[in-house]
Amino acid sequence: AKLVGAKGEKKKSIEDLKLPTQLEFLQDTYLSVMVVMVPLYIITAAFAGQEFGSTLSGSTNYIMFAFLQSIQFVVGIYV
Repeated sequence: AKLVGAKGEKKKSIEDLKLPTQLEFLQDTYLSVMVVMVPLYIITAAFAGQEFGSTLSGSTNYIMFAFLQSIQFVVGIYV
């Protein structure tokens, strides 16, 4: 095993990437998904409009409903 391990290629992985301290939180997969999905859901809800959004959200504000659904999506990935 040591003989094969010594001859193997040493490839750089994305996990070895050093990020600035302000962006280190992006190394967590679930936070990265949240950073992408929350704006995506909210922007989509804003373009859909209140009339269509309220058909899905009921009495809840349609923007808040989109936010909660995006968080639920991230939690679903985590589980």
